[in-house]
Amino acid sequence: LIGAFGIAVILTYEACRRKLRDNGICSKVKETSLQRAKRLRNELPLKTQVIAMFISMVYFLYLTISRSALSIFSCLPTKPHTGKTYMTADPLQECWTPGGLQLRLVPWALFALLASCGAFPAFIYWKFHKNKDKIHEDQLQRAHGRGDDAATNSFYHFRRTFGKLYYAYQPQFWYWSLAVLFRKFMLCALAVALRDNVTFQMALSLLVLFICFALQVNFDPFLSMLERAQIVRKEAEDVILNEIKKLERAQLLVRVNGKTYY
Repeated sequence: LIGAFGIAVILTYEACRRKLRDNGICSKVKETSLQRAKRLRNELPLKTQVIAMFISMVYFLYLTISRSALSIFSCLPTKPHTGKTYMTADPLQECWTPGGLQLRLVPWALFALLASCGAFPAFIYWKFHKNKDKIHEDQLQRAHGRGDDAATNSFYHFRRTFGKLYYAYQPQFWYWSLAVLFRKFMLCALAVALRDNVTFQMALSLLVLFICFALQVNFDPFLSMLERAQIVRKEAEDVILNEIKKLERAQLLVRVNGKTYY
């Protein structure tokens, strides 16, 4: 909340500064129409910055939010057994008692789980699946070391909005950030659900980590310098093959028509 408040203050200041500059109040040098058009083309809208900051904040706080929300449902019995259970996060609070702290927090925990652990990954999958062609073209430009401004990249605003979630992966693995979120959620869920059975919790956690590790080794989704070079080489090979096919078609036309000027 403190971080969101600080971001809101900064964005409010930036909005006021842009408004004053557009009205010519705080600008020292008067801009020409060409300079203004160039600046507006390269300048990120505040809406894009807000969405990018919000998505980055939720993505990097996903583990903390999931653990905090799931801990509300983590209740352990007493030793010796008395028929009552208490919160592991706050052992002085009894679980499932009318008017108790744990029962009052249950609706908020459900809302956090649905919003962060359900709605957020669903939105990311829908958005990325809808724009996977944009992501593919943007990652091709990233492999070439281009696309850092609006003049050379037609998907520049999309990169600045959602690029933090796919910039590290190859174009065909645009969905791999969802696999990272799934791994985080499974580890949190196992830690909360099997808190009273540490051995079984460790075994299942290692199973999840092993499956994720095997998938990562098998698919190798990350976009390192080697993968960038392979993408550039494959793109060049495709261009050369297309040109060879054009020349072969032209040669066939020459043989059929008997013309040599082509």
